[in-house]
Amino acid sequence: MDKKRNKNIFKKINFKKSINLAKENFIDILNLPKELSGNYSKITMIENNELLIEGETNVVDYYDNYIKIKCSNIFVQIDGYKLKIEELSNIELLVSGNIVNISFQNR
Repeated sequence: MDKKRNKNIFKKINFKKSINLAKENFIDILNLPKELSGNYSKITMIENNELLIEGETNVVDYYDNYIKIKCSNIFVQIDGYKLKIEELSNIELLVSGNIVNISFQNR
């Protein structure tokens, strides 16, 4: 029984990978922005005062001098002073304050 269950789980995983790959290929063919696939995040920074992340995000740590955010494929760490999350929704996150450093870590 376990072998059959495991086989079904692997089929579902492979099916999801195939759909994601097809979606990415379709987006590439039409020259659309990669963030439309849902597997990427778009990060926009305005000087050192605002940072906008579009796409799926989750706040991991939140302090006035440090914010860590989990995006679809990476972690984004923001260091600075008087950092504040101005907007937070399912599809975007806006950070304001005096941003000194941004670093990225693969998941």
